[in-house]
Amino acid sequence: MHSLFRVGKKSTKFDFELSSVEAIHSAIEGKLVTLRWVRGSKSGGTHKNVLSTPDGRAIWSAADTMALGVTLYRSDAAGAFDAKEYRIAVDEVVRAGATKTLASAKIDLAKFADKMCASKDAECELTLVGDDGLKGRIKLHLACALPGALTTRSTPKLEQTKAVRDTAEFSRAKEQIEHEKGKKVKKGAEASPVKAGGSSENGGKKLKMPAWERRALGLQSDRLGFFDPSAASPLPAFICVRV
Repeated sequence: MHSLFRVGKKSTKFDFELSSVEAIHSAIEGKLVTLRWVRGSKSGGTHKNVLSTPDGRAIWSAADTMALGVTLYRSDAAGAFDAKEYRIAVDEVVRAGATKTLASAKIDLAKFADKMCASKDAECELTLVGDDGLKGRIKLHLACALPGALTTRSTPKLEQTKAVRDTAEFSRAKEQIEHEKGKKVKKGAEASPVKAGGSSENGGKKLKMPAWERRALGLQSDRLGFFDPSAASPLPAFICVRV
């Protein structure tokens, strides 16, 4: 029946990744739970079990991803994909290797696949229904891309946050170092205002030496690097005699 339904339709494979999941339901209060996706006889889940809070809240971090490969079909190459529904189940871990579904939510992954097959991110909230009919909610981050593209895309949100935090801390440390260096330079300048390379008064500009001083010092050039007359030692008294 499914094969007849797909006759003449074009298929496209996608990788989906679910992360940052938060489930809230009275059925999971204070229980050790795990997360799974289910479609027919196929299923898969996260590698981490979490203990829900007494008020029925279970949270999986951005690093606890749930990945699945999905083939979507459509009649028109530029049209929308046919619906493909999966079930997100919150299971209680009864014992090692044994679980029991407490609540689940349905999600149509075709709604999150881009028509042009571009990578796409979305935040969604679903109704989480227990076996007793009571309702809760489940929120998650969903990423969709062509096969292999998810591993080369941007880092998960948790890693992005850490990277931003590390960058900010590095910037602050760098600013502190520059500030301390500036203080040291300023302190050194105050201790010795006249340095080789220019005085604090002339701003380090080259000064032209008067001719009489040049002759008195026996210099051929009228420039002496960064010269500060105020820093030069007093010239000895002398008498010029014409012969």
